[in-house]
Amino acid sequence: MKGPLLGVLVFAAMVSASAIGFRLQRSKKYYRILLAELPLGLITFFLVWRATPATLGFLPEAWLEPSPLVDAGAGALICVLLFHCFWDTVYLLHAGLSAQVLVAIDEDPTLDEARFLRSLGAEKDVDLILGWRIPNLIRGGHVEPVGTEFRLLPRGRLVGGFTRLLKRILTGEDGGG
Repeated sequence: MKGPLLGVLVFAAMVSASAIGFRLQRSKKYYRILLAELPLGLITFFLVWRATPATLGFLPEAWLEPSPLVDAGAGALICVLLFHCFWDTVYLLHAGLSAQVLVAIDEDPTLDEARFLRSLGAEKDVDLILGWRIPNLIRGGHVEPVGTEFRLLPRGRLVGGFTRLLKRILTGEDGGG
């Protein structure tokens, strides 16, 4: 149980370090911080795992894994899997087109497809970029078409607002793109 518990704690420290790193860096290349952070986090995990007692001073004996290798491996695996989910979340916030669409409509309720595409720097036909995305957002109950514009439904406002909040917490920036 020591390994999994330390894996979760080291992951929490990695998220905090990421948020600080994202705010300090000037470029939008978040993967650089994430690539450096995973090996540093695992090194930290194994150093802390070796330096702490098996019970961590509060775990009951019945909760201890008899094999130290299994305990350390389970903790490292949990840390890596949580970090993978975090990495996906970071990229959803920064590169996810659906998140960008919801946040853009939330910021400008009169936004139409053509202006949204121009904001992305796109000059191609709408179908190449949004041809399947917008119908999925409509089917999912996130937006509804109103003429050539779109209106956020409560579900879309919730997802867009949550995306903006997470991005603001992690990077200090606003928006989904």
